Amino acid sequence: MIEKIKKILKEYNSLSEKEEEAAYAEISEYAERETDKFITFLKSCDIDDYGILIDALSADTKKWSTLFFEEIKRIFIEADKANNPTRTIMFLDEFVFLEPEEFLYRKELISFLKQYLRHHDPVFRYWAISLIADIVETSDILSLNLLEKSLEDKDWRIRYWAYTYLTEIKGAGRYKLSFIDKIKSKLLAPYKFD
Repeated sequence: MIEKIKKILKEYNSLSEKEEEAAYAEISEYAERETDKFITFLKSCDIDDYGILIDALSADTKKWSTLFFEEIKRIFIEADKANNPTRTIMFLDEFVFLEPEEFLYRKELISFLKQYLRHHDPVFRYWAISLIADIVETSDILSLNLLEKSLEDKDWRIRYWAYTYLTEIKGAGRYKLSFIDKIKSKLLAPYKFD
């Protein structure tokens, strides 16, 4: 079956919408039937194939919450040990689809991510605030306070993203971004961390 998954990944860009749906069903079925083998294979994939596999499972966030939670933790931990953490941590981009209401480990993930809000490398701080912002409940005052502390980060990109995410969560007008940070966000790339 793994050969069939590899074939799907190789031909993915040429699939029709109907073929893509069938491919996603096959991927999901394989992941359910051979979870350990699927996880081993998933960890060996490049970012494009990884994204396809994660996207195939994303239709049922609740069912795959444990896998998603463990993968997010694994990516942070591996990136922290990597010579080029930015390359490794970019895999987190595949989790932007998480449906917060369906994700079973919101509090646990936020608790895990808190340690990375103080990481020496700003790429870790960025991904921590990004993921927290994606899943935080508006009633979670403690986690929102952590995001608010990122408004004072030493890196202008982190301040910019904290401002952007908090504005999305709590509405415009509640937070201020300095004039200098606004200018930097227009002239420089706030999403570039290498």
